[in-house]
Amino acid sequence: MMRRSLILSIVLLAGAGCGGPGAAPPAPAESEALARLRTALDAWKAGKVEGLASASPPLRFVDPDQAAGAKLSSYTPGDAPKTTDHVVDYPVELTIVDAKRKSRTVQAVYQIVDDPAPAVLRNDP
Repeated sequence: MMRRSLILSIVLLAGAGCGGPGAAPPAPAESEALARLRTALDAWKAGKVEGLASASPPLRFVDPDQAAGAKLSSYTPGDAPKTTDHVVDYPVELTIVDAKRKSRTVQAVYQIVDDPAPAVLRNDP
């Protein structure tokens, strides 16, 4: 009886580590990741990034060029996103116009996540 209780306890404890509270959240589906990416980049292009924080649901957007005041002229999402753990990495070609009105093309990568909250974060290699 004691041995059976010990084995049952070990099995229950081992199972608690699989998908329990400490498990990483799933990555957004690629279609959802693309939709969030387009929402963020369209807001940047329209000069309305501030509105993302009050959207439903709120969307966090981080891009160093946008933060530096550059304008987004156009963008083209790549067709080869990669999902790793809870992150979807989406390649994007950006056409950016800086404060001196100089245009440049940038190959960027955005990480799209759901947890702890929806976010689109630039993370170039």
